[in-house]
Amino acid sequence: MVDTSDIETKWREFVEENMIPKGIRQDILDSWVRCKQYGVDVNNGRGEEKDRAQFNKILTENKELIEIAVPVMLDVVKLLNETNYSIVLTDKNAIVLKVLGNAEIMYENTKLHFLEGCQWKEENVGTNAIGTCLCLDKPIHTLGAEHYCRSQHGWTCSAAPIHDDKGNVVGIIE
Repeated sequence: MVDTSDIETKWREFVEENMIPKGIRQDILDSWVRCKQYGVDVNNGRGEEKDRAQFNKILTENKELIEIAVPVMLDVVKLLNETNYSIVLTDKNAIVLKVLGNAEIMYENTKLHFLEGCQWKEENVGTNAIGTCLCLDKPIHTLGAEHYCRSQHGWTCSAAPIHDDKGNVVGIIE
């Protein structure tokens, strides 16, 4: 079992004392460094909402991805229905295309703008499963204070890239 208080301590060392803590996964530490370079506000960490016209265009551009992914997401959400988890599909730019989950988690998602039409790149919201997965082009799990922004410290997230037949990232599933 992971000691989440230890992660919190190391996050504080990095964010508040500008120390490079030992014992943090390299992918997470590298993301924290990028977030600091981007100037991400550790007290924000909410998705950046795109305007409706722009989002409608993005939905049209990703029609095939959505048509393929949503039936699978619906099967998964049936398994998660009694839990406090959501399943999320984004495009290749970390813009949330679809979110499925129970009412309780959707209420929590609203607080963070973890909703359809919101962007979740590291540059916008700090270290998070979607943005960091996109940056690394590999699956990743973020636990509590591994998230760069304080508002996400209560979350545990896992994400994986979705590739086309040429190996290009076309989306992220979380």
